[in-house]
Amino acid sequence: MTVAPLTPLTPDFDRRAVLLGGIELATSSGLEIGPSFSPIVPKSDGTRIKTVDHTDAESLRLKYADNETIDVTRIEAVDYVWSSGRLRDAVPEPGGFDYVIGSHVLEHMPNPIAFLQDCSNLLAAGGTLALALPDHRFCFDLLRPTTTIGQWIDAYDAKRLLHTPGTVADHVLHATKRDGLIAWTPAHTSPVEFLHTYDEAIASLEQARTQADYLDVHAWVFNPHSFAALIEVSNRFGLIDLQINELTESAGMEFFASLQKSSAIRVAETPDEEAACLDRMLAAREFWRSDSNGAGTEVLNAPAPPDELPPLTLRSVLDSGRREGDRVARVARRDGTRIIRGVGRRIAKRRESRP
Repeated sequence: MTVAPLTPLTPDFDRRAVLLGGIELATSSGLEIGPSFSPIVPKSDGTRIKTVDHTDAESLRLKYADNETIDVTRIEAVDYVWSSGRLRDAVPEPGGFDYVIGSHVLEHMPNPIAFLQDCSNLLAAGGTLALALPDHRFCFDLLRPTTTIGQWIDAYDAKRLLHTPGTVADHVLHATKRDGLIAWTPAHTSPVEFLHTYDEAIASLEQARTQADYLDVHAWVFNPHSFAALIEVSNRFGLIDLQINELTESAGMEFFASLQKSSAIRVAETPDEEAACLDRMLAAREFWRSDSNGAGTEVLNAPAPPDELPPLTLRSVLDSGRREGDRVARVARRDGTRIIRGVGRRIAKRRESRP
């Protein structure tokens, strides 16, 4: 049993065409999430598209006015502002769209299962959710392990609307760069460097603990197969009614997924289905372990700890916890051996004393 192959991409592929897949723009109505200054489907093309963003168009233009690399004239009118709460409440059009587009959106969501549910709620029957997603092997998420379904479920059960302090700490502490870039291709093979210092990680952690506003980080980490496993298991658990229609291999630092709204939840009932799910998870693990972009364990310019640490810091907690864990394990092994030996001696004596 092998997993379904990833759709290959040629070096000169058309990103927009791949992301939109078989969507018929001329006859379909769509919603683009977070187009900001770079819409995938511009309204100026005459398409039936609506947009939702974290603020209105005027505020976006002011935000990027001093950035010479951004063409603010590409910022178009925003139909819905989504600054808090759930997407379904910000865009009250259930079943109103044939497709929904999100380019590098899902990894930022505090509650991805709820987000996927809301996207499905906005889709008509058989509608498409088109996603572009970062491959952690080729971006600043390199040092982080891929997300598990348990982490998604915990966020969903907690009805999470903001990232936890631990999520923010993970994002900042483990962020890396290569050749000065936070996103790269397999052609970049020089050692990675840390992007932030311990002081910056500690400051971000304290900010997350005290600030009630949304902090923008990568909460979830994927490669193509690990993402597919998350979607497949979420569907089998009855959490979402979306199924993978197409999944591409990575091109540069990203890959593309087309999900289709289905009328039925898939349940793994046959050995073949269960074997396919296992193969998908094994493939995701091999993707992570193979490290095919040439990144070894070498890290340049590891952040030095500050000269004077406060009594409790992220680093000291992690280090002391690791040392304590090692100590507890040693004691447990020692005491466990003593207990087993003592029980054995007592049993032997009882046997000897029997007539």
